Amino acid sequence: MITALSIQQQIASAFAAACPDLATAGVSILCEDALDIATTAANALAKVGCVGIVSTPQFAPAGDSARTMDCTAALEFYETAANRQRPDAVTALSCALYAAQKTPTNYGFTNLSQESLGEGILRARVDLALTISLTTSTN
Repeated sequence: MITALSIQQQIASAFAAACPDLATAGVSILCEDALDIATTAANALAKVGCVGIVSTPQFAPAGDSARTMDCTAALEFYETAANRQRPDAVTALSCALYAAQKTPTNYGFTNLSQESLGEGILRARVDLALTISLTTSTN
């Protein structure tokens, strides 16, 4: 069965393979639909100061086929104010720029944005577009 989590896992795995420097820097890419994402993200932020999270905000039928869906997804990197004060910090924006540059070929990079979420949290977002088949497993 195809679920939002299985699609997020596919995207996270593709970016982990395409962007090995993220893992080298200790930046994890988590899935939004994973169990206890808030605690996992908080632990990753405390450990490294930056974390990536994959979300799948929208699905729509792809053309006339009921067997394929167009999907917009986001790979968001979060960092803390304390992270930005470290001289060797890996920032959310640098992670997002790297991911945009290394976007796997079957995902369309559509936009990159950055914003402050308040309380010292900064988010850099890479928007993606992809088409998924409903007849094949994404695991």
